[in-house]
Amino acid sequence: MTQAVGALGRIAYVEESAWGTTPGSPQLKLIKAGTYGESLSASIEELMSNAINSSRAVENVIQGNIDVKGAVPIELPLLGIGTLLKHALGTVNTTGAGPYTHVIKRGALPAGLTLEKGFTDIAQYIVFTGCRIDKLSLSVSPQGLVTGSMDVIGKDFSASGTPLDASVDTVVHTPFAHHQATFEEGGSAATLLNLNLSLTNGLDPVRAIGSRTIAGLPEGKGEVTGDITVMFENLTLFNKWKNGTASSLKATFTSGAHSIEFYLPSVRYNGEAVPKIASDKGIVVPLSFRAIYDSGEATDLKITLINTEATI
Repeated sequence: MTQAVGALGRIAYVEESAWGTTPGSPQLKLIKAGTYGESLSASIEELMSNAINSSRAVENVIQGNIDVKGAVPIELPLLGIGTLLKHALGTVNTTGAGPYTHVIKRGALPAGLTLEKGFTDIAQYIVFTGCRIDKLSLSVSPQGLVTGSMDVIGKDFSASGTPLDASVDTVVHTPFAHHQATFEEGGSAATLLNLNLSLTNGLDPVRAIGSRTIAGLPEGKGEVTGDITVMFENLTLFNKWKNGTASSLKATFTSGAHSIEFYLPSVRYNGEAVPKIASDKGIVVPLSFRAIYDSGEATDLKITLINTEATI
C-alpha cells in the first residue's frame, strides 16, 4: 500500500462567481504561500435518537449538519497572494502596465473560493466549496520569515480520485524576510521589535431548514487589531496611549521594485502600556491597537501590492 505524504500534498483554489458553486472547467492556482500545518476540514454532526427501548442501547443515529472550516498557515510572498488578500478585505483597484499596482480596501467580499486539497501521490482530492476568509493574520519578528494564517469557513465538501484541474497554475514562491520590512508610526520612521496584525470579517454562517449545509455566509462588521513592541526611548507612544490620541501604522515589505504595504490610517492604542523594569536588560513597551475607519482613505486597512501580476 502507498501512504500519502505531506511533502507531495498541495492546496489550490479557484474563484467562484456564485457562492458555493465551482466554475465549469476551473483553472486552479496553487497556494504556494501555504505551509505545513493546514487544518482545512469538515465535520458531520451526529444526531442520536432518544427513543425509549428495553435494551439500554442507542436505538439509532443519523448524520446532521455539515461544518466546513480550517486554517492555512502562510509565508507572506510577493506573488500569488493578491487574490487571497482581495478575498480577505474586499475591493481592489489595479493600475499600471507592469509593474502593476493593486490597491485593496475594506468592502463587500467577493463571492467565495473553491479550495482543493490534493494528495497527489495517491491521486485523492478533497474539495471545499463556498469558502470565505473569516480571518487573516500576519506576524513579523526580528528573525525569520514573515508568517501568517488564513482562517476560512465553507459551505460543503466532496472527494474524488480526479483533480478539478489537471494543470494547476503556479508562481515562484519568494517569501519576505523580516529584514525586508520598514515601518512608520504616525507618519515617521519607526523601529519595531514585533508586529502582529489580525483582520477579521465576522462571517455569519446561516442555517436553514431543509439543508445540511449552511444557506448563506454573509460578512459582518470587520475589525483590524494587533500589537506592536517598541523600545522605551521616550513618552511619545505612551502619551498617545494614555490620551487616546489617533495615530497610524504602516508596514512595507520590499523586494527590488516590487512591494506589499499594509497601511492602517487611523489606529487607537489600548490595553496596558506602562513600561516595566522586568530585568537588567533594555526596557520595551508592548502596545495593543485597533484600527478604525478613516474617511480620507475610506477604509480601516489599505493593502498596496506592486508586482508583475496584471490581475488579482
